[in-house]
Amino acid sequence: TRTSPYPKKRSVRITSFRVRLLDERNIWDKYLVDALRYAGILHDDSPQWADIKVSQELVKTKAEERTEVEIE
Repeated sequence: TRTSPYPKKRSVRITSFRVRLLDERNIWDKYLVDALRYAGILHDDSPQWADIKVSQELVKTKAEERTEVEIE
């Protein structure tokens, strides 16, 4: 894991755009957060270091389905 010598708290917003919304337990945000940690973008995924928000939005077509990850 790469980490910055001066870590800071980050805000992460993960939005899943889906034709059919998932049960919240089936959203795989943990994998994305772990990837951000391994890449050194997040120092840690604890509330001290990361404010993580996960949401879903309904779209009309499969072509519109995507996942967006915003980091501040």
